[in-house]
Amino acid sequence: MSPCLKNFLFTPGLFVAFIFLFASCDKHYVNYLQEKTVIPPSPPLSTVHDINHYADSVNSLLPVSRISKSLVYYLGDYSFQITKYVKDNKPFLYIEDGNGSEHGNSRKYYYIKDNAINLIIESTSTLHDSTPFKTIKSYLKGDSVFYTHEKKGGDKSLTKNRPFTEIQTKPFTTITLIGFFEEALNQRGKFDLVFQGIADCAKAKYLIFSKDEFNAYRTPIKVELEDEFVHELSTNPLRYRGEEMDIDWHLDNNNEAIYKNGRLKTKD
Repeated sequence: MSPCLKNFLFTPGLFVAFIFLFASCDKHYVNYLQEKTVIPPSPPLSTVHDINHYADSVNSLLPVSRISKSLVYYLGDYSFQITKYVKDNKPFLYIEDGNGSEHGNSRKYYYIKDNAINLIIESTSTLHDSTPFKTIKSYLKGDSVFYTHEKKGGDKSLTKNRPFTEIQTKPFTTITLIGFFEEALNQRGKFDLVFQGIADCAKAKYLIFSKDEFNAYRTPIKVELEDEFVHELSTNPLRYRGEEMDIDWHLDNNNEAIYKNGRLKTKD
């Protein structure tokens, strides 16, 4: 991150008879039966074994799933980005990648089933700690954690093979987390792209977005090719400060948001 920016998841016989009878059925009647068939919902996950088994099945889907990523957001010296994995139009995993001087680097996996979080796996590395590498798994039923265990150590590769130890954690709620992730992914709510200004660095120009409120999230979007809209913002930045905007962007190979085009957000 440039310094200037800082400042600004049957039997054979019966079988043959059945086939003959089914083939003679009216096509519309077969369609009617298909429409009326109700697939019972799968039972909720209720044990550590069930949840771990579900997480393994989710992990196997990652290579064939649709992925979407949010912008990188900043709050103080902490930055984070949300990644969502979707299969058959249903999200099943969210990942939060975070970085900050106090908490170090972290990656949190949120495994989703039936629009509820069942498992949170948090891996952190904090270099100023005597045991800098830590992994915590929290298992949930109905938004309540019923079991948590962790492992930690001073060497990442050795810590990976250590057994987990059960720990007691303070109660916490996850009921609003999925909504929070979706807002970050879609630039809504707390993450509306409200124009704050432009940072001109030595080799790049950045559009800076943040709400004018306490503990507001900030995000920069790099401009590689200036169009008429960016030129207008550059010429009159104070005029557009506080305006909500629709910005099209993509992530480059360095995970940096690159401006494609933009416009003022249409008022309802």
